[in-house]
Amino acid sequence: ENPAVASTGTGTGFFELTDAGLAFEVTVEGLEFTAAHFHNNAIGVNGGVVRDIGGDFDGNTASGVWASSDAQPFTDELLKELLAGNLYVNVHTGTNPGGEIRGQVLPSSGTGFTARLSGNQENPAVATDARGTGSFLLTDYGLAFNVTVEGLDFTAAHFHNNATGANGGVVRDIGGDFDGNTASGIWTSNDAQPLTPELIQALLLG
Repeated sequence: ENPAVASTGTGTGFFELTDAGLAFEVTVEGLEFTAAHFHNNAIGVNGGVVRDIGGDFDGNTASGVWASSDAQPFTDELLKELLAGNLYVNVHTGTNPGGEIRGQVLPSSGTGFTARLSGNQENPAVATDARGTGSFLLTDYGLAFNVTVEGLDFTAAHFHNNATGANGGVVRDIGGDFDGNTASGIWTSNDAQPLTPELIQALLLG
């Protein structure tokens, strides 16, 4: 934020430019937000609102597609600003009405993946209001990950290896990568639980 704000709130966002517009999924935790928007300006510089996403939240996760036909349209000019790294998400609270947590939407190179965490994907399914969002980027250095969860007091977290709906063994512990409710890091071939070529193949297969 500009000026910086002392906050325990955190968030994770995933964005994908598609033919329909800019698909987004943003999960926040640790704050009672009152509003959230895309803003337009460079890193560290405050800018005006260009898209309200407050109405796109279900719990602590906002998801949708920002299209050219929206009331606040995703224009060719804003596409240029996105590609230049000049859009950011700002989440506002009653304590910090100008914004409590902010994140710049930056282009990335590599192969991107997303995950939505929910109890109905467990095997067997679990009844819970807890949820989470993950964004992942496979690069030459390894698999960069950002995972944010909300609505639960977790005791452990891992990557597992198996197909959708099938249980599989642990291949990487990420419990130690959490700061609050967000885990971030890079899973590399040099880790104690390494990202192997076989696991990269499994990742690409889903």
